[in-house]
Amino acid sequence: MKKTIAALVSLFSSITLLAGCGATPTTDTSSNTSSPAANTTSSAETTDPASAEPTIPPEVHVRARYTFDAIDNGVVPDDGPNGYDGEFFGTPCVVEGKNGSAIELDGSNAVLVPNGAGEVGSKFTVAAWFKVSSDAPMRPYRIFSVGVWGDDVKTGFNFGFDTSYGRGGIVYCVGNANGPAYWNRQTEFPYQSRDGEWHHVAVTYDMDALLAVGYLDGQMLDIMQLPDYADLSIPDSIQKVCIGASNAEEELGEAFVGALDDVVILDDFLSEDAIPLLMDNSLFS
Repeated sequence: MKKTIAALVSLFSSITLLAGCGATPTTDTSSNTSSPAANTTSSAETTDPASAEPTIPPEVHVRARYTFDAIDNGVVPDDGPNGYDGEFFGTPCVVEGKNGSAIELDGSNAVLVPNGAGEVGSKFTVAAWFKVSSDAPMRPYRIFSVGVWGDDVKTGFNFGFDTSYGRGGIVYCVGNANGPAYWNRQTEFPYQSRDGEWHHVAVTYDMDALLAVGYLDGQMLDIMQLPDYADLSIPDSIQKVCIGASNAEEELGEAFVGALDDVVILDDFLSEDAIPLLMDNSLFS
């Protein structure tokens, strides 16, 4: 099956884009919990990065990009073309990041961004730099979340990092955690990522082909065939999009504990060759 899916990824790659706080980490107070689906903890065969030189792709379509380099009075500028500026929920700390500044979250704070930032199409990519210490709470964290979880609401998608397996894992979710159109994947990282160092994670989706491909530090981590019931539809009633948690009403669900930098949402399915260019910001120059 993986060889078949890998062939699909290769085919689509050829026709698409080459494309200081000191706060004590808090425990998760959210009642919003989800159980991993049956298809958890899987890894894909990776390709030798030296086997193909990355090629500068055509212009990418940035839906929203948050570098956290020019935060002013709690306003987090969208460095993309659409102006989806965010605002602080609580008071995240601005710290030295992977590139410029970053935000450090302690489980009680996050960034709210306008709903349009999460209204992706059938092809999209979500990526971020993250840093999590070894003493951070052992549980799922959300890096980017669309919507509010609930029995009658489809959230669109969630993207995060799960420390439950010790080393850490990447989490991909499409649909609602309690609904019929939900799909969830948790894939353990191949090495320790709760190490206080910066790591890059990206997931690129092609919902037409029902594909999701995950990358850690530029290396392909997992190739996933989404079920045909996976649903990205987002109702007008959804009012919240959140960086650093799964929702932002009176409390945060699965709130991130650690630092985040360069959170980006692209309206493109990226090839493996384009991921290093996403990491070093070459796609945006």
